[in-house]
Amino acid sequence: MTITLPAFRQSYHREPSQGLQDLQQEVNRLFSFFGGWPAAQSRGKAEESWNMPLEIHDAKDRLVVKAELPGVKPEDINVSVEDNALRIRAERKHETQAKDENCYCQEIAYGMLERQIQLPHAVNTEGLQASYKNGILEISLPKREDAKPKQVKVQVQQ
Repeated sequence: MTITLPAFRQSYHREPSQGLQDLQQEVNRLFSFFGGWPAAQSRGKAEESWNMPLEIHDAKDRLVVKAELPGVKPEDINVSVEDNALRIRAERKHETQAKDENCYCQEIAYGMLERQIQLPHAVNTEGLQASYKNGILEISLPKREDAKPKQVKVQVQQ
């Protein structure tokens, strides 16, 4: 007994990521009709897929921001605070490749990435501290005295 698959199933083969690429192209086409993606117009395709995931924790006397920046050297990271906004700039540089080597797949994004976050509390920029370990940037921002929660003891009269 022989089973024959329909013709469209025999010739149908594509990479798993092709569906996402097709969707991205369709979304880009739609947005280009309305003026395009403002932030992505000047970037290359590989750079569009690089992002900077964040965590922001509110401790009692400080804000802690963690940013995921794998493959970035510490000297290529810049952290600043201005007008109650935290700005993180990072650059992942492409390592030089020998001219006689063939590249079969390149999914790692390179280039400059910048993220600006409006801080929920006023911070003391003098005490800003940042550390970078295992691809995680951790920024500690002490709250200003006027932004720290205050407790007032209520006296009950009888």
